[in-house]
Amino acid sequence: MSRITNSILTLTLTAAMFTTTASAQTKVSFSPQKGADKASLANPQKAGAKTKQSVEDAAKDFKSPWALYDASDKLAYGSYVANTGNKPSFNTISPKGVKKVSKADEQKKWTYTGFNAYAGKAEDGTTATGGLVDFNIQPFECDTVSSDNGLSPYSYMAKGKLYCFLPSTDYTKITRSIYDANTLVRLSQKTFTAPGTKDRVPYLMSYDDQRDVVYAISMGGATTNGDEDSYYLNVLDTATCSLKRIGYLGGYSSTRDKGNFSPKAFTATGGVLRTQISGDSIYIYEINPLTCEKNMVGRTEIPTEYTYGLQPMLYDSNTGNLTIMHYDFTNGTQLYKVAPFLAYGAKDNVLKTELIEKLPTGFTFYYKRPETETSYFKYQLADISDLKATANAGETKATVSFTIPSTDENGNAIDIPSYSSDGMRCYIYADNNYVTPQGLPSSMKMGDKVSCTVDLTGGMHVITVLLYPYYNDVASVRTSTILVCGYDAPETVGSPTLAVKDSKATITWTAPKKGKYSDFGSTFDASDITYKVVRNNDGKVIADGITATTAEDSELGDEIQTYSYTIYATSHGETGIGALTNSVTAGKYLPLPYSNDFSAADCLNGYTILNLDNNGSYRTWNWNNYYKTLVSGWGTADDWFITPTFSLTSDKLYAFGYKLNGNGHLRTTVGTGNTPEAQNEVLNDLNGYTTSDYETQEFYFRPAENGLYNFGLYNYNLDGESWNVDDLTVKEIATETAPDKVRSLNVTPDAKGALGATLSFKLPATAINGNTLSSLTKVTVYDLDGNVLGSQTNVAPGADCSIKVTAVHGWNDFKIVAANADGEGWPVIIRKFIGADKPKAVSDLKVTWGEARNVANLSWTVPTEGVNGGYVDPSAYTYTIYKYDSKADPQYTKLGTSDETSIEVEIKDASTTQDQYVFGITASNDEGESSYARAGIVLGVPYTLPFTEPFDANKGITHSPWIADQGWTLDQGFYNDKVQPQNNDKLQLVFINAGTGSASGKFYTPIIDFTNTTNPVLSVWLHHTEGLPEGTTVKAVASLDGSKNCIEIGDAVKLDGNNGWTEHVFDLSALKGKKAQVALEAYLPTPSGRVFADNWTIKEAAGNDLALTAISQPYYPTVGDKATIDVTVANKGAQVANNYSVLFYLNGEAIDEKESTEALGIGKQATFSFPLNITAAQKEYVYSAEVMYDGDENEDNNSSTEVEINPTQIALPAPTNLTLNGNEDLSWMAPETMDGREVTLDFEDVPTFTTDNIKGWKTIDRDGHLTLTFVQYYNNYWPYANQPLAWMTWSAKEAGCPDAEMWKPYEGEKCLIHFGNYGADAEGRTNNEADDDWFISPEVKSGTEFSFMTSANEATNSIEILTSSTDQEPESFTNKVKTVTYDATATWQEVKVTLPADAKYVAIHTVLDGFGTMIDNIKYTEAKAPKLLGYNVYNGTELNGETTTATAAKAKGNGSYAVSAVYDLGESELSNTVAVTSGIDEITSGQAKVIGGNGTISIINANGSEVNIFSASGQAISKVANAGNETVSVPAGIYIAKVGNKTYKITVK
Repeated sequence: MSRITNSILTLTLTAAMFTTTASAQTKVSFSPQKGADKASLANPQKAGAKTKQSVEDAAKDFKSPWALYDASDKLAYGSYVANTGNKPSFNTISPKGVKKVSKADEQKKWTYTGFNAYAGKAEDGTTATGGLVDFNIQPFECDTVSSDNGLSPYSYMAKGKLYCFLPSTDYTKITRSIYDANTLVRLSQKTFTAPGTKDRVPYLMSYDDQRDVVYAISMGGATTNGDEDSYYLNVLDTATCSLKRIGYLGGYSSTRDKGNFSPKAFTATGGVLRTQISGDSIYIYEINPLTCEKNMVGRTEIPTEYTYGLQPMLYDSNTGNLTIMHYDFTNGTQLYKVAPFLAYGAKDNVLKTELIEKLPTGFTFYYKRPETETSYFKYQLADISDLKATANAGETKATVSFTIPSTDENGNAIDIPSYSSDGMRCYIYADNNYVTPQGLPSSMKMGDKVSCTVDLTGGMHVITVLLYPYYNDVASVRTSTILVCGYDAPETVGSPTLAVKDSKATITWTAPKKGKYSDFGSTFDASDITYKVVRNNDGKVIADGITATTAEDSELGDEIQTYSYTIYATSHGETGIGALTNSVTAGKYLPLPYSNDFSAADCLNGYTILNLDNNGSYRTWNWNNYYKTLVSGWGTADDWFITPTFSLTSDKLYAFGYKLNGNGHLRTTVGTGNTPEAQNEVLNDLNGYTTSDYETQEFYFRPAENGLYNFGLYNYNLDGESWNVDDLTVKEIATETAPDKVRSLNVTPDAKGALGATLSFKLPATAINGNTLSSLTKVTVYDLDGNVLGSQTNVAPGADCSIKVTAVHGWNDFKIVAANADGEGWPVIIRKFIGADKPKAVSDLKVTWGEARNVANLSWTVPTEGVNGGYVDPSAYTYTIYKYDSKADPQYTKLGTSDETSIEVEIKDASTTQDQYVFGITASNDEGESSYARAGIVLGVPYTLPFTEPFDANKGITHSPWIADQGWTLDQGFYNDKVQPQNNDKLQLVFINAGTGSASGKFYTPIIDFTNTTNPVLSVWLHHTEGLPEGTTVKAVASLDGSKNCIEIGDAVKLDGNNGWTEHVFDLSALKGKKAQVALEAYLPTPSGRVFADNWTIKEAAGNDLALTAISQPYYPTVGDKATIDVTVANKGAQVANNYSVLFYLNGEAIDEKESTEALGIGKQATFSFPLNITAAQKEYVYSAEVMYDGDENEDNNSSTEVEINPTQIALPAPTNLTLNGNEDLSWMAPETMDGREVTLDFEDVPTFTTDNIKGWKTIDRDGHLTLTFVQYYNNYWPYANQPLAWMTWSAKEAGCPDAEMWKPYEGEKCLIHFGNYGADAEGRTNNEADDDWFISPEVKSGTEFSFMTSANEATNSIEILTSSTDQEPESFTNKVKTVTYDATATWQEVKVTLPADAKYVAIHTVLDGFGTMIDNIKYTEAKAPKLLGYNVYNGTELNGETTTATAAKAKGNGSYAVSAVYDLGESELSNTVAVTSGIDEITSGQAKVIGGNGTISIINANGSEVNIFSASGQAISKVANAGNETVSVPAGIYIAKVGNKTYKITVK
């Protein structure tokens, strides 16, 4: 064995929880978890399937403080987090390095003011909120000057005022705040009513100083064509704050790389509407304000990666440039100057872009302060207040009227000097173009009323009046109004739809109901609408001037094409915007041979793409125009790519092939149609396959009959997988008379990795059509590029053959095909790795203790196979030993190498304190290094006895390291509110079965030294409950060498008995003289329970000490049960215990005693079972037990606690009219016969998390879906969380969420629950199928009432009640009685129906469950009536003989008698009572009494019985034969008295 000595192996793992081996062992550390807020615990959120794309996962954390934000921001955030692993930080306005204004600079002139979302302070003085900041650039300096509740990024500045808009989250209200743009004093604030849709509140706004109009871009939601955001151009009505729609601008989809319209900034300054679009570049577009047509000016050189938020821009009319404030997560805030025009000689449409300055903070809106603009005027003429432009309906001549203002903007008179006049020049513009008015006075002055006419064209127009005063000290004013002349064009037609059938296209749509500019009060004539339909493939007009809302195109060719159509609506010569239909591929078939290299944009014409999971057009099959390939889209998929149709015949063999690159899951199919159902023949299925580069895939198909066929690629990838496909071909390769496939093909690589191989096979004896071959001419081996690798001509049908070929190093594809006179036949392809290969990982890695405390011995088994199945030489391996630390970077640190398979590692600087050390081993050869094998060990100075670990949350874990297998974890009492830590210290251990079958796992102590021990024992507390699945056990094991190979110590403990926390003692004498790690190994046969453990002690046992450690409790007992009470006695002493007994007490009287039959060893336990009949006569049940052991040195643990039970009385018919005839004859009336039995199923007596056979009801999980959960703030998820199931019993307390109000039952602690579809399958693929889960009753009585209480935690949930008249199979439930819906969430409602006359079974069936549905208190009438078995006759609480089937009995003594009926379901209540008072067995009429007094024990009415008095330890004190009334003097203490066969426990003072 070689040795490595290395100080680098000092590991710092004190707080790490990390995987160390394949069994997922972790080192346990404890950090107290903070409590979640009560609101979160009371209303937990749905925890459904996460979108499997990491970008979308990350984007879920995205939060915007604003009501409006675009989808590209969320995508940028998610992409940044997914790609960098970091969350972006949004800083306040005062980052380090920003120059702030000082007191001396308070009069500084600021050029700009901007809005920053974190610049201000909320009322609490600490929380960052939005604020306005004055700033300068070059150099950047700033000062926060305003923090106001009206501020927002949705703002514009006009005429010296700042207008800010804040919409409500439901878009029903919008608050406008107006500020002085220089002083930032708020001038007014008003809230307006809004329509309630996002697209009707302003998003980006800008004042057009040429038209005197405020234009606003609004953002809408998702559209039918897949856009996530939609954008519209509007005019802002400044009086009402409403938007008047001009038209649609475009949309954004995160699944589309190009063609998106995602505006980040907008400016209308200077009369030109410009917007900044973020896509694969930052583009500048100009927008026509009348038609919404967009014209790309060019693209900037501003960076695009992780562009986030609004990117405000200003147009500088002095320089003609745009100033853009850009922000992205990589570069932060940068200020750019961009020319809004293409310079002469510009290439690739790139606009001149110049970085001005990188800023330490940024703004989502900013403006140039008005005071920075020099004004040469004394007055500003007021706006025209009564401007109107009107036109008669359908006409284009408009009348413009207004009054010339006579005051300044503040309403003050204008003092005009004598050398000037109040005259006025007037200019009228339509859409920023000067028009010549008719009737405009040649001379006008202030205060004049003016009216004129202008000739316009049909459509919307902005009429602007410009007034220039003669007096030069008065500034001009522009005022505008909007009108629509003539008849308005129709709005876009609705629901444009294309369907193709039998080579005929049918196009349908719905008629427009209003005009394009209806928001502006346009005149629209719906009676004059006509339509034009254009085929987009070739521009052919297939219909024009029609009035119907449907058109047909019968001129579709046989060649497959993809068709779509555009529909235009026209009224009075005005044509609206065209509406595009969906696309449909039509045609008959394509000729062979066929090839597609995907080099042109129309390469997918005729193909069918089915995105079955509806996750966006760029997340399914699409054409990559950069690489010129077919791509699958990325991530989880359920997508089909189906070829056009080909005409194939049964007498030919065809090849379907393509080149493939990528990784994932891909199925190749063929069928007679372009639907998934029609693609019913699988040619190949790649499951978790990875290529290293493009690989040729080729498959062969012979049709069973002539017809039309399609080939398919079905992509069912998981997260992180994708495919690229190129060079797709379909061709005929053989006739049916050519040879069939070779058989028994085998490839034998040349020895020792040489690059060659021998292919052996059996030649075909038949042709493809099955006819016998008479001869063969040749057999050839090709590679998939068609190169010949070898051949044979001396061949005969059916003969064995072999061919020697050369090969390349790596994967080789060999294609073997035989030929005859009719040509080559059916090829066979085989793939094989040839040459030297990289080894697989080593196996059986074992780490054990060395001779010294800092030495570990490592050994492993040599890998004999290569990772690809190629050649390996084990003698040539080099093994590398690593230190592993999951928190380090890199995680593996090389320690050394060896050529042996065992090694000793000395850790020179290992501390004496124990710690876990984890090693990794690889095997290497010339081809590379294998993957890691990993294992860990605990080293250090062992602990000695006594060793106590209480697992106390206040003190933390006092010994280290504890090592846990998967499933064990620490619990602060969160997993089950009814199981709290045994010693109330807020910390315990829990073992969880998170799988679907059985599970086991160990929890290891640190190393403990047993060298000098005598009687070591382990004491541990385990929690017992009948709610655990049968067979749940815990046993003690130990590792003697530091590895995970353990020896068993004693027998397994069954965690039944319902006795709660129970101390168990395990004998560790097998460890004497050794050091070891002791472990508890828990076993759970199903996931429906948890194993809880606490309070470990390893110590020396001492003295004589028998302890009564447990007494069981029946699980929800009912009257009539014959219960068994198990009493557990443990030997906690250092001596073997003999001759002890256990007394069992009921209501203070010892009613039974059991003596030991065999010795009880050290650390062993014995169970004694006592029968306890639960009868109708006994009303109180308080029981306990006590162990009696002579010489016991610790009597404090000899007695159990008293257990009180309250049995449930089932409603069963009782006997009536009990009568005493004479002195001893009793008779009674039999109970009424039940016609069925009324049952209330409240689930209280069913173990929580039971998933089937619930009181005779059965569950059927027909959908197999993973189920939803809700967020548990401590990750304390309940059994079966997220697993496939139908219904199960539920307790919020036992699920660890006692404060979750919405998940509590209607009453009591338990109910029935159904969780909805998680939304993904076990492999992460999207699954949105409907629920199909059943809860089916036992046989019920038809025509009776059926009811239950129910509550849902999502309003869309619904269930249905169905009945079956035959059996319990779901298909038999054909009668739907009622569908239950939910008007409100977390609100219980009663459902009540009458079952049909033929109902035999009733079922509750889920229709839709978007979260969770709960059911409680099911009331129904069971068809099966209780079976009467007999009667019990009681004298008081004592049974008067055996159960009788007669309705008469004899009394056996004086007393009060009553009778109950005994059924198969239990026992009824008692009948009336009768008294028997004379003549019967007088000798037994009195019962003995035993009373403890002061130093005496008194026995009264012993009636001649023998009396024996014992001490508590079992020592005989006194004996009296034929006793009557006796008194015995004894010292103070506890005694046992036996009077005849009765036993009593007495305390003497």
